[in-house]
Amino acid sequence: MKTPEQLKREIMGRVYMGYAIRRVWSFAMLRFAVFAGAIAGILSFVSIRHVIQNMPNPTDFNASYGFVSVAIKNTEFAVQLSLLAIFTVGVFTAVQMLKGRQVQRSTFA
Repeated sequence: MKTPEQLKREIMGRVYMGYAIRRVWSFAMLRFAVFAGAIAGILSFVSIRHVIQNMPNPTDFNASYGFVSVAIKNTEFAVQLSLLAIFTVGVFTAVQMLKGRQVQRSTFA
């Protein structure tokens, strides 16, 4: 049988652990982890040096669009999935930022 002091210490340890996990694994941290994992996935499959060598002039919009669309279409599924994850996290983050901006504007208006 545990003493009240031991029980208190054990319970508070669980409370502190739950608090720490919630702080570390916040929604922003989850978005960052998905983003970092997607970047790591792309870097493991794609030779950035070769992509830059083959890239057309960025001011030529039609050639750049064609290059990017063909590159995405003809790459491996893991890279496509990583690009989709980056795009999704980016859109979601932008929407959250705009919502936060609207809340701030309405709060102080």
